[in-house]
Amino acid sequence: MRRGFERLNQPYRSAVEYQDDLQHFLQDSWHLKDWIKNDTGSGIDKQLIEREVQGYPALMVAADLATACKHLNHDKKSWADAYATRKDLTVHLGQDRGIDVVYYITARDGQTTEQPLISDVVAAWDDLLRKLGLI
Repeated sequence: MRRGFERLNQPYRSAVEYQDDLQHFLQDSWHLKDWIKNDTGSGIDKQLIEREVQGYPALMVAADLATACKHLNHDKKSWADAYATRKDLTVHLGQDRGIDVVYYITARDGQTTEQPLISDVVAAWDDLLRKLGLI
């Protein structure tokens, strides 16, 4: 998840590569809970981690977006009713910055951009892992 976060903060030359990295980050960040649940050495109760992740709105939005990436839509369960609603692309001609891609995410509580979301997801996991005594 952290490697994906670092990649997303680098300049991109392709919107497709950015979208791929964003989708992988979202899936990795949501499925981290499954890794913790299945790690018998962590000492973390499976129901506890499931309850705890629900206390972090950024993780619930990431869950919806990861599910949509994997299944195309929210066929199964929705945690925050979050959807990617718009994508803006800025191309910097003649510069080394490449492109900027901003996704707008709509959830129950309004609208936010993807960039603060990915930072919020990492901060949520940092907080939760500390709370669980895993870091």
